[in-house]
Amino acid sequence: MNASFYLLLERIVLWIHNGTAATIQGISLGFLSNDKLEQLTAERYARFFHSYADGSYLNSGFFSWEREAIWRYFPPGGKILVAAAGAGREILALSKEGFRADGFDCCAPLVAAGRNELSKQGLDALLDHVRPSAVPERERVYDAVLVGFSGYMYIPGRDRRI
Repeated sequence: MNASFYLLLERIVLWIHNGTAATIQGISLGFLSNDKLEQLTAERYARFFHSYADGSYLNSGFFSWEREAIWRYFPPGGKILVAAAGAGREILALSKEGFRADGFDCCAPLVAAGRNELSKQGLDALLDHVRPSAVPERERVYDAVLVGFSGYMYIPGRDRRI
């Protein structure tokens, strides 16, 4: 067997594996109600939150496309509410860039890690734990809302997204 043949076989196996996994997920997830999909998301993040709570990730700043959008559309020094904030990477980055930022998320371990990091850095930002697809009631008025990286896709159902 030569290397080219091996690489071809490997690609075929990965294609079959990924296709099978996508089919199973698509069919299985299609049978879950919106409430069950939210429960699944919360449980998945509660189990695998560690990489999103790591200090180096939290302090990594904006992705390049985030920075561009923020400086283009958000008012300088504005008050920003971060939905699906996780442990607060965006809150930290916004604060370091001169914005006033608060956030919320439905994953309790991420919120706890984020509050710890915000406190450690002496930042006066709110980070609330809320149920999935919910927004905390606040007296504060915000200039803009930022939906955390990939957060929007975890809100099942058109009515809940709106």
